[in-house]
Amino acid sequence: MRVHARRAARGVARARSNATASTSAASWPRTVAEAARALDARALTAVDLLSHCARRVDADALTSRAFVGSAASRDAHARRALADARASDARRERGETEGEADGEARRRASALDGVPFAAKDNLCANVGTTSAGSRILEGYESPIEATAIARLRALGGVLIGKTNMDEFGMGSHTRTSGQTTLNPTSSDGERSSGGSSGGSAAAVVNGSAFYALGSDTGGSVRLPAAYCGAVGLKPTYGRVSRFGLVSYCSSLDTVGVLARTVSDAGVVLAAIQGEDALDATTVARCEDLDAAALEFVDETTPKAASLKGLRVGVPEEYAVSELTQEVYDAWNEMVRAMEALGAEIVRVNMPHTEAALPCYYVLAPAEASSNLARYDGMRYGDLTRDLSREEYLAEEFQSAIAKARSLGFGDEVRRRVTVGAFALSSARAAEYFEKAQKVRRLVSDDFTNVFGGEGGGVDVLLTPSSVSTAPKLSDVEALSPAQTYAADVMTVPASLAGLPAMSMPAGRSRASGLPIGMQMIAPKFREARLVRVGSTLER
Repeated sequence: MRVHARRAARGVARARSNATASTSAASWPRTVAEAARALDARALTAVDLLSHCARRVDADALTSRAFVGSAASRDAHARRALADARASDARRERGETEGEADGEARRRASALDGVPFAAKDNLCANVGTTSAGSRILEGYESPIEATAIARLRALGGVLIGKTNMDEFGMGSHTRTSGQTTLNPTSSDGERSSGGSSGGSAAAVVNGSAFYALGSDTGGSVRLPAAYCGAVGLKPTYGRVSRFGLVSYCSSLDTVGVLARTVSDAGVVLAAIQGEDALDATTVARCEDLDAAALEFVDETTPKAASLKGLRVGVPEEYAVSELTQEVYDAWNEMVRAMEALGAEIVRVNMPHTEAALPCYYVLAPAEASSNLARYDGMRYGDLTRDLSREEYLAEEFQSAIAKARSLGFGDEVRRRVTVGAFALSSARAAEYFEKAQKVRRLVSDDFTNVFGGEGGGVDVLLTPSSVSTAPKLSDVEALSPAQTYAADVMTVPASLAGLPAMSMPAGRSRASGLPIGMQMIAPKFREARLVRVGSTLER
């Protein structure tokens, strides 16, 4: 095995060296679309793209710290990535495209064939380790691969590595895993990259990957996208299979996409969507989303330059007291831009929005306390560095599990598991959990009313993605846990209703130069509408 590992390492080194000449001469692509065009024109090879991204990953270790994994795990990803890139180049030489037979599907697939991507570390890969940012899963090697990753690789996607996250997805600043990911857009000190998919957002923005997979439970794709200046697309619950995603809150968890452009995000989402026999909550493919992806890939297709006929709802309840003036101004500017493109602006009311955040922080910890009960210190990760097998077995059963969890879970996870267990206790379930379920229905009904109200309702909602630009990490450290939860106030309502939502860049702060993100929310299973509207605005 050591001989094979050394040979693979030398292969990566040779590939990096061989790419040097072409990288110096070529204008390096920044998006999936640009990479696909360069590959099709034979201006670059998939190995060239991998080499370039690998150098960015190496540099990232000293800057953003977006990637995670032991040296052995990273080497395993590097070996497989090189093999996948070489296979992509060989297919291209033969005039083949991986995974699809018919013409339109082949054109969509070719946009991803040979393009490097990253995945959040709570999506299982059958190479390297998967830890979900937790000590209790340290060293865990998954025997399965998440459906989302498997579908991208089946289309020729090249997985370059796993990205940092808050432990089990519990956090808004990618700092609870023992490694803090820094915002690559900050020029005035260490700032939050958002969470919990901050590693994926940073990897896309700093050029280590052309796109990345994340997970979104209450805003974990959209908040990092807003803070880092990326596009973050959360699909409808059930649009993308959750098989292979380490569970946090099963009724809210979704696999999402982070990319540089809306069209890139749409193409990737189209690739991973659809029914999966391994996840009973999934739905059939959306042909309209496939058609939108094809429009983005096909340069000859006329692109919409108007939003005429679109009704855009602007909910007054999102103008919370914590909203900074610069974000409020950017919101108004986006409203004016959509109006100038022909959209009709409709002021709407969503009276239960205020209750969404406390509702979420009852339901999510409750489900987490159940999902994380499987981690008993005996299975999955390796805690023997701190708790030997002999010590574990010598303890009384419940005491042994408690000791293992105390060692394996971080402060935030222990806090939420404790809150969840309290909310589910027989004495408190009716007072907290059942009441929160009723509030969740009211929040969902608010969306139903604005999307299907009098006059046909609105087509999309426009809100800020966050109340401010990325905060300094020193300021975050000074906040109480309850204060940090407020970062999710803009994103949680759509999650509770299971709706598709997307954060996209909407300018930068005049004071700090940091990105500002705006969020669009659509009715269930209308992702195609989101990406078409977003792409028009982007152009």
